[in-house]
Amino acid sequence: MRHFTSNHANVLIAAYNRSPYALLKEVYSDYEFLPWLFSKVPSNYFDNAVNQYYYLDWLLKVAELKDQRELRTVHFRKHHGVGLLLKYNNSVAKLLKSLYDWGPQTKHHNSDDVLDMPSYIPRNYWDKMENQRRFMEDVGKKRGHAPNGDLGQWYTLTNKEILSHGGRGLVERYRNSHMELLKAVFPEYDWLPWRFSNTPRKTLASEEILNKAILFTEDSLNIKTPTDWYRISEAELNELGVGRFLLRDGKLVEALKRRYPGSTWDAKFLLAKQSPQNEM
Repeated sequence: MRHFTSNHANVLIAAYNRSPYALLKEVYSDYEFLPWLFSKVPSNYFDNAVNQYYYLDWLLKVAELKDQRELRTVHFRKHHGVGLLLKYNNSVAKLLKSLYDWGPQTKHHNSDDVLDMPSYIPRNYWDKMENQRRFMEDVGKKRGHAPNGDLGQWYTLTNKEILSHGGRGLVERYRNSHMELLKAVFPEYDWLPWRFSNTPRKTLASEEILNKAILFTEDSLNIKTPTDWYRISEAELNELGVGRFLLRDGKLVEALKRRYPGSTWDAKFLLAKQSPQNEM
């Protein structure tokens, strides 16, 4: 900075917020300046996560490290990263935790070999749907799913499985709901919420899901008219997987009234496989 003041360039440098980096970047746009190598890093430069990734990629190269797990405080002190580390109370662990997901396995580039070692996954990696789908397809392979096979195999998926493959940041994007994750990643499939083992009760109680369950049941059990419902048993609903919420708190009658607003329902005959005296 003293070079600018001694040459009466105060006005010029002031136009760039007194940042030599910003000035030189503008004047020599064809050259890639590294902000952290200047005596004064531009204000708020490391507030941007992209810039933090940029610096860490550079640091790994100059420190000749294989991956982020080898980073230590001394590397930041030696290579102009003190300002970044200060943002995380001089904790390398906090910095890496903020920027990356910790996964138990990683793939070597240009190889299908899975290495038995942890890896860091940049948090913004999950911003792209193609990355989410690629990850889930890889998990599917490990689960034994055939390529382009039945997506219904995913109903038995658990959050624990996703976490074990390094997808913590991914499932967290969907509020730790692997059902919502699957619906987003594989929108071409008609997901049935009741087939998931741990679907939230609030979700199953929604009017939309109840209506969908009624239509699904009618299609599965060849129900054509309202009176056909009186030949359906509780066991049949349970076998379809809809019994655990349609049979609770009068939800079945409630849903049928919406489905057939002009019909009268006699709850005592429903599921008894017996038609009421007064047919609808």
